[in-house]
Amino acid sequence: MLSSALLFIASIVVYSNSIRPVYEDIKKLRGEAAIKQQTLDDQDNAVKQVQGLIREFESISQLQDKISLFLPLEENVPKSLVQFDSLSRISGVSIESIAPQYIVADSGVKKKEGLSSVIKSVGKIKFVLKILGSYEGSKNFIKGLGESIRIFDISDFKIDQQKDSNGELVSIIMSLDNYYQTQ
Repeated sequence: MLSSALLFIASIVVYSNSIRPVYEDIKKLRGEAAIKQQTLDDQDNAVKQVQGLIREFESISQLQDKISLFLPLEENVPKSLVQFDSLSRISGVSIESIAPQYIVADSGVKKKEGLSSVIKSVGKIKFVLKILGSYEGSKNFIKGLGESIRIFDISDFKIDQQKDSNGELVSIIMSLDNYYQTQ
């Protein structure tokens, strides 16, 4: 019995002197490991958030490129004139006259809340066109304007019938508003 008591006391002394300090070191190391793991998790979350922001900015850039197709970054009157010429050739009408009229930027076009970073202020150019051709050709020309990638609003429209050696023709004078982004 005495030997058991001595063995028990010896085990308490060994536990107190050897195992307990090592156990305290293990608790400290576990705490440090948990802190390092938390820091690593926080850094991973930060990296994921930055990657998400980069993707968002890339998508905004792609959105800007897409918007620039129908709402260009500048007036680009020559491109509009080429578009009118192409439409007239395709539809079989002739353009008798074109008169561009510049209108001050920020023409009162309302922008949606979330698009303010993508779309700058909006400017407008008014084109006054006079076309001459068959009724069907004139109708196709106007339809082509509506299907065009650039935005054209018809703000004024006057149609007259004319006789020609080839038959009846339609003369149309129209005012078109074309929009662009200002810088």
